[in-house]
Amino acid sequence: MKIVRTFHPVGQGAFYSERFQLWKPKIETHNIVYDCGVCYKKEKQAVHVVNQAFAGKDEIDYLFISHLDYDHVSLAYAILPRVKNIVLPLVSKEELIIEMMFYVVSEESGAASFFSEIINRIEDGNRRNTVIFVGDVEVAPNESDNTNVVMSGTEIVPQWDYDWVLIPHNVKYHSRRQELTDELGKLIHQKEFVEEIVGQGLKTFKTADELLSKLNERDFAGKVLVMPNLKKAIKSAYTSIEGGTNENSLLLYSGPKSGETKYMLEYCMPERPWCYSGISQAACLYTGDSTCDMADWKKKYSAVWDHVGTIQLPHHGSVESFDVDSYPIDRQYIFPVSFGTYNTYGHPSGRVLAYLMMCDCCIQMVTEMANSRYMQRIAKWR
Repeated sequence: MKIVRTFHPVGQGAFYSERFQLWKPKIETHNIVYDCGVCYKKEKQAVHVVNQAFAGKDEIDYLFISHLDYDHVSLAYAILPRVKNIVLPLVSKEELIIEMMFYVVSEESGAASFFSEIINRIEDGNRRNTVIFVGDVEVAPNESDNTNVVMSGTEIVPQWDYDWVLIPHNVKYHSRRQELTDELGKLIHQKEFVEEIVGQGLKTFKTADELLSKLNERDFAGKVLVMPNLKKAIKSAYTSIEGGTNENSLLLYSGPKSGETKYMLEYCMPERPWCYSGISQAACLYTGDSTCDMADWKKKYSAVWDHVGTIQLPHHGSVESFDVDSYPIDRQYIFPVSFGTYNTYGHPSGRVLAYLMMCDCCIQMVTEMANSRYMQRIAKWR
């Protein structure tokens, strides 16, 4: 088996893939993708990168989405026909509907179609199990209104190789859900909210659960979100949650299950050909926009951490997501970081990059420029 891992040049967003090739007895190809999006008004160029990443008949076995922010989902519509399974951090159905309707109202059809596909799969009995939600340690599967929930840390063993595993971890769900309910509870008693609801001939709500239940109806959600005050108020309730949507973020380990099989990792950089890296640490940890906590990551993935050699630098290298004073680096890692060269956020942070270089880590900057594409080749060591 050979694997090619690619950090694609889409700019201020995220699009990463792994391509597995096997010979048994004929060539067989499998793909996984982690996140697929770019920031507002940059979709036109980036979607070409997504479309050219796969051949005509290629299928994607798993599409992992770290969280629901636009720059992580806005290009997913381009690959959805290829996707067999979608893996998400645990969210409620009404949250998916609200997100979809926000993008419909905002005329962002690509993002809206992605959420619509997820909802349609959930409602379709034949495809329901192709959407997999990952709960955290605080939530049991029967606490969710979704139908296919696995616990955080569950090993997904690809059918094509039983020594390679995909291990998602949901950073936070349950406490975030309670925060949302509390915020909506405040909202339904606000004067402006009540007046606009009554003005539209709709019934007011006594509890936040009533509002959440009603938002499960697409027609109602659509009516609410075209009302400026209501749209602003509901959006505010979501963004006021501590940590925002990034707190409900999905980590993903992709790598060997054990140390019994050795893998050779080679990497390709624009300025040099394929470079030999060794026969260990072939695994990658994908982090989305989660806050860096190296100690917590090592604890969650303690059984496989020795295999991790590549870590996607979270949140485009933001200093707010990587506290250099709190998380010492224990060994050399490769840190790919995705960002747009014209982003207005200052990503990636010079302080973060300097710290990683002081720790002898390798930083790979992936932008919207085609020659910034970063690739790794992994093969079993015989």
